[in-house]
Amino acid sequence: MWLGPNAVLALKREGYGLFDVSFRDAWEALTSPGLRHLAWSNLGFGLQEFWRAIYVPAQVRQLQRYIPEITAADVRRGPSGVRAQALDENGSLVDDFIFQTAPVSPTHSPG
Repeated sequence: MWLGPNAVLALKREGYGLFDVSFRDAWEALTSPGLRHLAWSNLGFGLQEFWRAIYVPAQVRQLQRYIPEITAADVRRGPSGVRAQALDENGSLVDDFIFQTAPVSPTHSPG
């Protein structure tokens, strides 16, 4: 049985391994105001999710709430994927597209 999915911050844009890191990508993510707001407001959950991602017995304990007889020997780590998520500056998740309109200047007409 595969474990997952979970939601942990990827520290590399194309980082499909649990410990793949690009310092440039990580720095860009960690200095983003939106990510800092999201992370701070969900710090406890995020740390637990990361712990369960790296330590399979912790995830198995979570699964035992639903399947009491499952053990770590019954599971193996599944493949990783990277899912982009758009955030605004306040750390709120946004849809895949944001449409904004601006007033048209009277001296410029569209087209």
